[in-house]
Amino acid sequence: MSFILQRKRHRRFLKSIKRRKKYLKRKHQFSILPKKLKPYHNFIRNAISKKLPCVFSIKENTKETLSFINDVKNIKSKGKNIYFNMNKVSSIDEGTIALFVSIIKELSSKKYKIVGSKPKDKTARKILEKSGFFEHLDGSIDEENRTTSNTILTEGQSKTEQETTSKIVRKSINFLTGQENSNCRFRLQRLFIELMANAIDHGFKDRKNAKWFMSYSEGNKDSEKICKFAFVDNGRGIVETLKMKDIFEKVWQKIYSIFKGDSELLFSAFKGEIGSRTGLEYRGKGLPTIYETLQDNIISNLFVLTNRVILDFKNQKFYSIDVDYKGTFYYFELSNKNLEKNDN
Repeated sequence: MSFILQRKRHRRFLKSIKRRKKYLKRKHQFSILPKKLKPYHNFIRNAISKKLPCVFSIKENTKETLSFINDVKNIKSKGKNIYFNMNKVSSIDEGTIALFVSIIKELSSKKYKIVGSKPKDKTARKILEKSGFFEHLDGSIDEENRTTSNTILTEGQSKTEQETTSKIVRKSINFLTGQENSNCRFRLQRLFIELMANAIDHGFKDRKNAKWFMSYSEGNKDSEKICKFAFVDNGRGIVETLKMKDIFEKVWQKIYSIFKGDSELLFSAFKGEIGSRTGLEYRGKGLPTIYETLQDNIISNLFVLTNRVILDFKNQKFYSIDVDYKGTFYYFELSNKNLEKNDN
């Protein structure tokens, strides 16, 4: 074999190795990029780099996760590249992923070009890939994670997409029971209608900007089937919305002499007690409907984060935090125990 032919084969071999390395690198990335910019030549080097917390979870690592979200929301350099480094993420959940998607979509609408890496931790990467994250972003999914019923929905622009959530409700009941009908079905659908209406009517100054995100995931917990839901909007937040109500604007001094802080005010709003405790004419029905759904065991483990307040109904902890979140995050679960209590 001639020396020249050997050199040509060697060059082809080196090129194939180089292509393989590029493929493996891209396999563990995600992006929102125009196709003409791919592959990512010098992208990461020139990008604003943001490293996600190792525990990326609103429920389990609230302060650090919210600080990261706020930091990303405050990026001011329009048109810049952004690189999200998820390499060290070892724990993540579907609800926080839905919130992350909402932030990425918001940045994308402002013309940011976005690339990110996936977690190296196999369990965290599996949760990310099966969550529905890649319904909204480009990226490869490992073969074993491609079959999933989990999803992340996004709607808005002054619409309450009842049919969309109705399908999810039927899907969840079918997963738990093998049937699509249950006495809980219409109560669950009403819950989603209230969540969507609150996001669209009260979360945003301009209804045209209203947008909500919802994650749905199926799994097992203590050998029991369970469906997990998270609902997110990046509007003003419930507490800030309450403060803007016409009936409250001039009487906050009186209100704060009755309630011991925002957490007690919000808890009272969920219980429908604001009117009776203040003597003011307030008949907000959305939050009490959500609370009644929990009290009637239609759902369980409700967790609410809005502005600087957390309502953790599972652990009966209602408190303020020192990191603000502009928006509202709901998490709750549905299991056979909920269905059995209401179908019998």
